[in-house]
Amino acid sequence: MPWSAMFTSGDNETTNYVIAEGLWIDSEIQTAATERSSGVIPSQTLYTIAFLLYVSISALLFIRLIRIIHRIQLKIRRNPKRLIQGCEVVLLNEKVVPHTFINTVFLNRKQFESGEVPE
Repeated sequence: MPWSAMFTSGDNETTNYVIAEGLWIDSEIQTAATERSSGVIPSQTLYTIAFLLYVSISALLFIRLIRIIHRIQLKIRRNPKRLIQGCEVVLLNEKVVPHTFINTVFLNRKQFESGEVPE
């Protein structure tokens, strides 16, 4: 405790002091030092980590979406196409279940030519 605190009187600003390792230390400093050394992570750091994690996962999912769309476009370009009733039909050599993407229908070529795919 400083000497000036012993001799002051009246309603001056009071400061609490605690003994830490044999020394008189201001309690606010002791509390801050204890929080830092006890492994408490500030909430701002947690929000920053959560935000970075969110952005990273969103970026990875967006990249994945772009890759999937690119693969679909490659299938459309590399395989023969026919225009049937205003829809583009892409005939694939691989065995696939008939499926669509926007205004494009993907069918197995052998099934389509043999008439196994209903209209």
